[in-house]
Amino acid sequence: MRIGASSFLAAATLAACAFAAPILELTPAERSQLASLSPVERDALVQTILTARDAEALGAPLTLRELGNAGAAHLQRSAARAGTLTRRANPSGSYGPDSVSCPAASGATQPGGGIGQVRYANSNALGSGEQDYINRKRSNSQQAWQQWLSSTGAGPDLDGANGIPGGVANYTSAQDRLPKVGIALSGGGYRAMIVGSGVLAGFDSRNQTANDRGVGGFLQLADYVAGLSGGSWAVGGYAINDWPTSQQLKDGIWDLEKDLVVPDDGKLSYYTDILTDVARKRGEGYPTSITDYWGRALSYHLVNDTKYVDQGQGTTYGDIRNTSSFTDARMPFPVVIADEREPGQLVLRSNETQVFEFNPYEAGSWDSHIDAFIPIDILGTAMQNGESTAFLGRCTVGFDNFGWVVGTSSTLFNSLYSMLITSNNSSDSSIIRDAIEAVAGAVSDQRNDVSVVPNPFGGLENRQVASQSNITLVDGGEDGANIPFWPLIQPARNLDLVVGIDSSADVSDWPNGTAIRETFLRASGNPAFSDVSFPMIPTQATFVNRGLNTRPTFFGCNRSSLINVDTAGNNTISPLIIYLPSYPYSALANSSTFKLSYSDNEVQALLDNSVETATLGGLANSGSIKWSTCLACAALERGFERSGTARPQVCQSCFDQYCWDGVSNDTVPADFYSPPVGTPGFITSQGALRQAPPSTGGNGTNAAAGDSASTDRSDAAAVLEPAAIRGAGLALLFVAGAALLL
Repeated sequence: MRIGASSFLAAATLAACAFAAPILELTPAERSQLASLSPVERDALVQTILTARDAEALGAPLTLRELGNAGAAHLQRSAARAGTLTRRANPSGSYGPDSVSCPAASGATQPGGGIGQVRYANSNALGSGEQDYINRKRSNSQQAWQQWLSSTGAGPDLDGANGIPGGVANYTSAQDRLPKVGIALSGGGYRAMIVGSGVLAGFDSRNQTANDRGVGGFLQLADYVAGLSGGSWAVGGYAINDWPTSQQLKDGIWDLEKDLVVPDDGKLSYYTDILTDVARKRGEGYPTSITDYWGRALSYHLVNDTKYVDQGQGTTYGDIRNTSSFTDARMPFPVVIADEREPGQLVLRSNETQVFEFNPYEAGSWDSHIDAFIPIDILGTAMQNGESTAFLGRCTVGFDNFGWVVGTSSTLFNSLYSMLITSNNSSDSSIIRDAIEAVAGAVSDQRNDVSVVPNPFGGLENRQVASQSNITLVDGGEDGANIPFWPLIQPARNLDLVVGIDSSADVSDWPNGTAIRETFLRASGNPAFSDVSFPMIPTQATFVNRGLNTRPTFFGCNRSSLINVDTAGNNTISPLIIYLPSYPYSALANSSTFKLSYSDNEVQALLDNSVETATLGGLANSGSIKWSTCLACAALERGFERSGTARPQVCQSCFDQYCWDGVSNDTVPADFYSPPVGTPGFITSQGALRQAPPSTGGNGTNAAAGDSASTDRSDAAAVLEPAAIRGAGLALLFVAGAALLL
């Protein structure tokens, strides 16, 4: 250790004084002494201060001797813990961020230029770290593309006489000819996490069912995977745990039988650990909010605690870079998004919000309010013109805690508040409703229902956030665009195909196309987004009436069906979009977004059903048009266009079956949407049936999961049954207790 016990005691005394008076009242020598502490000493110091605060609150303030003894004990524990920590971006090893010397400024040397630590994004170029990863990933995938596209049996089989003119090698012989593919996972709580993970399993080469049905390996071929809200839990959980299979996640990491907020066992230690972690962050002077508690709770279910100690207490999103699958560039590049909420803004609209993204290298936004990125390792550093404004110009590290990032993408509390106060359903328990409204209202009044980030983009020219002290972020699906297409359709990434997996709760907790239509409305409804191309998308009524929400639908099959073609950045056009909604092939999958625990059998049923969703139950390979072939054709379509190659007949047959034909039916659906368990009629009829599935009647109840949906379709909010409301109420009561400490 650099300092002795007496020096540490002096530092603790100084820090205690600093919390009672402005830091500027300390002498330069005293401030220097505090700044010189090592990460281990900082961690011990904060814990010592918290101990002193607790004692003072109980009316028994510590003497200097007692303070010294407490400090020595905390210092010993912190040093012991530091010796067991896995390599990570947060050097303190704790939940609270740390302060270090800033890395060398790299903004000006990044593609598109920048200033200080900030990279400008208005040139539609990728950051150097991401570009290097994608180059290595595509190089690693070249042979796999050749093998999959030419695979026979259930595979695409596009190398034969009836395949691609010139053969598959025409599109795999060089890296720049390979298809560029992304996969987007929607929000929807645990339901979305499980469904999204199951669909990815249906595309995974490690899944024998996926291989037998011809689509195994498509996951490994994808360049990107993006998630928001519950989808971010899947994306982040895969990436931080080094891409296990979905079955390995279920069996060894998720632990979903324990309630997310109110676990059956270990409640006291669970709450104590979370509250202490967040108090430590707050004690170090960093902004905290409800998201800090929410994110720490999520980490207990998403992070492998045999690899990351203390349930990911000091694990950062940037730590994904240290996993073997990332260093080897074997799996898709993981992106998580949130929405920026302007100060005082209560209602978010898709064509007005700014989408904020986190990836293993950077954090920032492609949208005009920010249009810039910083290294994710120094997120949490307040900056002016790319330079830290902190004492001695130091940078914050460890702010991008893994749980905090995926928690930020899924901050549902203000949405829940809005749902409750706008619902006119009189069947709700008034006591429960009043209690939740009071708690959620108090949280919103204090503006603690958002994630708060010190603004790293201060002073930047032509950026609306330039004058803000903080950036506030909320759930990535609050604007209605509940599938994270936005980061994957950016001109800088220039993808050819994006598969959007939708497990939203739009109607009886099933999707109805709202998420993808909101992305279309965003791209078409604001001139600020005219540099992003996207397909035309029909109304939700058309999705339901024509069965588009029961099976895969291709959008953007022809140039005439795209918007912003002439104004898109880098002369790009929209990738072809495959909309892949959740559907009950083998089990109901419409459990409530606010369902906070799942039995082992429930999770397995959802995973298995979602593999069926990805593979279309295996039945789409029994006719003349194979699903694997059509998936491959969708990936190759933009390449055909670039090379001036006419669409091959085998692909034309696929497009005739799966592309939206432009026909709309905007009448109010005659029956309540409540599909039966079984393969959708579109699949069994090989594309002949294009209509809503038979309705089972009732209100869409998912009896297996114990959740029911609202019979009032005046809005998209689901009204939870009493058990689910109790779970949400307990969650918010926990939030209220945490809020008292903010």
